[in-house]
Amino acid sequence: MCGAVIGGIQAIGLKYGRVERWAEKTQAMESSGRLIEEFRERFETISCQQLVRDFPGFDSPERKEHCARFVAFVAEWLEPTLKGREKA
Repeated sequence: MCGAVIGGIQAIGLKYGRVERWAEKTQAMESSGRLIEEFRERFETISCQQLVRDFPGFDSPERKEHCARFVAFVAEWLEPTLKGREKA
């Protein structure tokens, strides 16, 4: 899975996740699901391998620039979610 998506899910978990087993987890699960769905709609996959298949050099500037698009998308998507103003 793309690291940007994983990081987004972790951020959602920090905001809406549960500490107690009995605590509600719906918000975290729904928000994470929406992030995955919208990322997949935008980029066609959430697979890191597929997203970077044209960039074999892990440390290449081109790959870093390519991946920065995914990080930017997730960061922009997360902002209203983490502020409690999710998109409908």
